[in-house]
Amino acid sequence: MATRNFVPRADGEGGIGTSAKQWAGGFFKKLAVVAITTAVTVLTPSADANNQQPATTSWVRTQFKSILEGVLSASGVKYNIAQNGYVCLGSFFGGLIIQWGYETNINSKEKLIYFPIAYPTTGLSMAVAITAWETLCSTDSLTAVNFRYRGNNAPLPNLRWISLGY
Repeated sequence: MATRNFVPRADGEGGIGTSAKQWAGGFFKKLAVVAITTAVTVLTPSADANNQQPATTSWVRTQFKSILEGVLSASGVKYNIAQNGYVCLGSFFGGLIIQWGYETNINSKEKLIYFPIAYPTTGLSMAVAITAWETLCSTDSLTAVNFRYRGNNAPLPNLRWISLGY
C-alpha cells in the first residue's frame, strides 16, 4: 500500500522518530515547504505591489502611516508636545493653532510671555491659571507673538496658560 509517506509500516521498516523514517518525510515535508514558501511570499509584498497578493497587517500599517503623514503634512498639521508647546490643526480646521505653557520665576510685576510659535494672523483667546492667590494678576495685550502678564506685587506667581489663534 502507498501509505509509507504517512505512517511507517508495522513490519519493522523504520519507526516513528528514527533517522530512517520520520513523520515529517514525504507528504508532510512537501506540504511544510510549500506553506513556508507561501507565507514568506505573503509577508513581504513590495511597497508598490499592485497584484492579488494578500496584504499583511504590517504592510497595511506602513502604507497607511505613509499616506496619513503625507496628507497631514500637506495640510499644515504640526505639533510640539512639551511643557510649552503647540498643535497646528492645519487647513482642515481653518489654520487653528492651540498653544500652552508654564512660566516660573517671574521676579517683576510685569512680563511679556512669548508663544512657542507666532500665530500667522492673530491670537484669539487665552485662559490662565496661577499657582498662588495672594497677588492680583491679569493678562492683556494678546498679540500674534505674545501676551502681557502683570500683577500688583513682585514676584508674580507661576502661571499656566493656554491660547487659541490662527
